[in-house]
Amino acid sequence: MNATAEDDFESPPPYTPQAHPTQLIFRTPRSLLTPPGQPPTEHPPNPLAPPSLQPDSALGQSAPIPSKTYAAILSGTSATFKGLVIPRRIVVLSLLGGVDLDLRGGILEPQVVTQIECCAILGGITVRAPLEFPIEINGFAILGGFSDVRGTQFDKKSIREPLLSESSLFPEQAQDASAVVTGFSLLGGVAVMT
Repeated sequence: MNATAEDDFESPPPYTPQAHPTQLIFRTPRSLLTPPGQPPTEHPPNPLAPPSLQPDSALGQSAPIPSKTYAAILSGTSATFKGLVIPRRIVVLSLLGGVDLDLRGGILEPQVVTQIECCAILGGITVRAPLEFPIEINGFAILGGFSDVRGTQFDKKSIREPLLSESSLFPEQAQDASAVVTGFSLLGGVAVMT
């Protein structure tokens, strides 16, 4: 006798509004999805299945986010946009703390000026972007500073000749896309660096 485990169980009763509550509790998910008299529906997605590696759009980038806020109060935080569309507006607050925004590898939306609004009070905000990244910095500082130090930094990598140019490491930006860093700094600093 070749009996299987499925032979030991009978299928659940069909759904009826007058069904006993215990029959409704112990129904299978598939029968819950199938209304009476309808053909069986497709199985729902498995929540334990690995996520799809397909891009969200035809361009292969993530969907744009209109605004994002980062704050560091007596602490530090960081955000990386590698492979993601950079939000149209980023608000950054640093109060006795530090915020590191890494735009390297991020994609600016075409025909959009991305606004990065900074407020640094006794804290620091670092915006990391490659040299070719179209970014402008304008801000008001009291005993602090706003600066773009890309290309003036010295690090250990600059001693060796790079194997690849920096532009080949990061995606090319649309001609009409740019970013502007604005804001206020009091006894703090906002810097754009590589």
